[in-house]
Amino acid sequence: MAVISKLTPSAIALGRCTLGKLRAIPIAVQAQRQSHAHVFRKRGGQLIVNRIKDVSHFYLVALGAGPFVLACVLTHIIFGPCELKDYPEEGPPPHHWQFERTPLRQLFAKYFGVSDIEHHERNLAYFERQSILGRWRRTDERVRHLQGERADYKGYYYMPVSSQWVEYGKFMANKIQNQYEHHANNVMISLTRRWRTPILVGSVFFIFVLFSIFSRKSNTCVEPVAEIPVQPELLKTQCLIEGSRKLICLRDEKDVYLPFDKFLKKQFDLTGKLLAKGTSEERFEYYTSYSRVRVPEKLDYSSDGPFGHFASYNVEMRDRVRCISAEHGVPMSIQWDNVPYFYPIQIAQYALQHYSRNKTDAPPRQVNIEAEFDTSTNLLEVENSADGGLRLSLHPEIEFVVLSFSWRPRESSAAFSVIVRELRLNKTLILNYKHVDDRRCVWAENTGINDDYNDNQDEKEEKQDELVFSYSLGSEFNKDEFTKITRDILADATKALSLVQMLPPNKKDSTTPGGLKIGDIRLVNLQFTGSLTLRRPILQATKAHGEMFLRTAEWFVKNQDEQGGWSVPVMRSIADNKLVLPAGWHSAMAQGHALSVLTRAFHLTNDLRFVKAAQHGVDLFGIDAKDGGVRNKIFGNFDWYEEYPTTPGSFVLNGFMYSLIGLYDFSTLKGYGNESRKLFENGLSSLRTFLPLYDTGSGSIYDLRHVGLKTAPNLARWDYHAVHIYLLKWLETITSDKFFGEVADRWIGYAQGKRAKHN
Repeated sequence: MAVISKLTPSAIALGRCTLGKLRAIPIAVQAQRQSHAHVFRKRGGQLIVNRIKDVSHFYLVALGAGPFVLACVLTHIIFGPCELKDYPEEGPPPHHWQFERTPLRQLFAKYFGVSDIEHHERNLAYFERQSILGRWRRTDERVRHLQGERADYKGYYYMPVSSQWVEYGKFMANKIQNQYEHHANNVMISLTRRWRTPILVGSVFFIFVLFSIFSRKSNTCVEPVAEIPVQPELLKTQCLIEGSRKLICLRDEKDVYLPFDKFLKKQFDLTGKLLAKGTSEERFEYYTSYSRVRVPEKLDYSSDGPFGHFASYNVEMRDRVRCISAEHGVPMSIQWDNVPYFYPIQIAQYALQHYSRNKTDAPPRQVNIEAEFDTSTNLLEVENSADGGLRLSLHPEIEFVVLSFSWRPRESSAAFSVIVRELRLNKTLILNYKHVDDRRCVWAENTGINDDYNDNQDEKEEKQDELVFSYSLGSEFNKDEFTKITRDILADATKALSLVQMLPPNKKDSTTPGGLKIGDIRLVNLQFTGSLTLRRPILQATKAHGEMFLRTAEWFVKNQDEQGGWSVPVMRSIADNKLVLPAGWHSAMAQGHALSVLTRAFHLTNDLRFVKAAQHGVDLFGIDAKDGGVRNKIFGNFDWYEEYPTTPGSFVLNGFMYSLIGLYDFSTLKGYGNESRKLFENGLSSLRTFLPLYDTGSGSIYDLRHVGLKTAPNLARWDYHAVHIYLLKWLETITSDKFFGEVADRWIGYAQGKRAKHN
């Protein structure tokens, strides 16, 4: 800067002496020669242009590019390329610019460039940032797509919080802040921008010249030596487990590595999987528990609100559910018998699932199916005819999978059928609902297999394209009153296809069949045959949770036995047949679930029939297991309500806590639940006393059968361990007893690999 300030007056004077004295020469008036009539044409003078060229060449070439090129040539001739030297072992480490090959490159790298390491890290940071932004965009697009595909209304107001979204928020905040700061600094930038280029060019030129003259000592450079991390070599070795089992392991100088799938997974009940195999993001994820641990989302609980997290249940799609009975509208189980039967726990969970969804889901959409009803009576008579009766076209939208109508069959041949197009397999399903007494609940009439080779090929392909199944409506029907029919055709089609093993695989376990989902089927026709009467309206809806819940609640009223319970009609054996319950046993968990169902049904309808059934259902909690009740005494003095009322007692933990919640639900009905409240308090006292017996220090115990049978304890699987945690948190919400919450928190730690201290 000092040199520039000294040269500025001389440069100004030189400019005045040269360019300042230039003047334009006046152009003579055109003259016409007398002899040949030639004309002198006007044109601009070339003096100023030529002088500008000369001055530009002098200053830019002679004083600028010329010395620069000369300095470069002399530097390369005199100094030449740098000499390689070993990496210095003593003294300070060399700078990054000393690794360049020539002094000029060293100068540029030192004052204007960045090191190779910094350049590489900048590229890595840039690509990582672009990768993160891409993942954010793909995640956002996927969420929006799934919201539209599933009509998930929760997505409009619920956004899960994760570290990635926090980082994304920080990124957007910094971006906006930088924009405002840039706008605020525009004034200063505009003032400095005018003089930035001349000052920078002059500084570079003089520094370059000075460095070329005085850089004789910088004629050495160092060849970089990359530090390659030494990967310890893994060697195979033989591992002897517990002195008997041999495995092939890997080892290095410091550690030994055991196989995960062959040993660690089974030995310690662990879960792990390899993700993004073969990509740069390949990783192995390890979990102690394979089951997700959940806790109640709300800090309060009401007996007329959703039942826990049952809104996420899908009882009708379970493998151990054969079908939803067309006669009774409740699930039929094959859990302990090949012949479908009514299992009260499963039926109650089905009801509570639909009640919870009715509370949390968006209102259903529905459309009227047009038919030729009598305008005065709103009735439609259907008679036997050669054309097959009444055939109605259904709404083609794939989300409308529930049919609801009222009918009055006049003869046993009256039936209805739903024609469904299975879009995944491109097959037609015909679901017949007819009045027959068949314990199978649902069965296949035709699987599409045709062995008649004399058939026409087109007819043969058409037959193979159709799958026919039947559901039993029971042999009895009411000729005088209308019966309400509500069917989830998606569930019915799933259970029908499960008979012929044509379901898609389960996403969690590809070895087991899954279930159909919204979008897999489309309803085509509804057909009525036989002699019957229909009443307006015929509805096609997206869901019918309220109707399904109330019909299930009616089942509990109509099927309660004299003792006040809902018995299980199959035998149950426990602990390798050491404990056996004959058919007709009652379960405290079923009784508790039923109380929760009946309490909510009363809240919806104010129908005292539900209250009376619940009061009668409480009676079994005061009857000992040996007398057909559900109560056992644990250690002689404390009441325990048994999910499996065996003798000696099994004392199942999760069934006991579910029964307590059912007792609490009914106790909230003022004037009706006093006895239920006493039983609830007695049960809480037992739970507080004996809950530590279910703590293993690394998990929980399913029951206490080992106390009475003198056998090994029955440890709870991780999914039951998660149920224990949820129920304890649930009881903490109800009772405000922090003891239950403390135990639940400790058990959450067990699911994350923590263990109790040893001595």
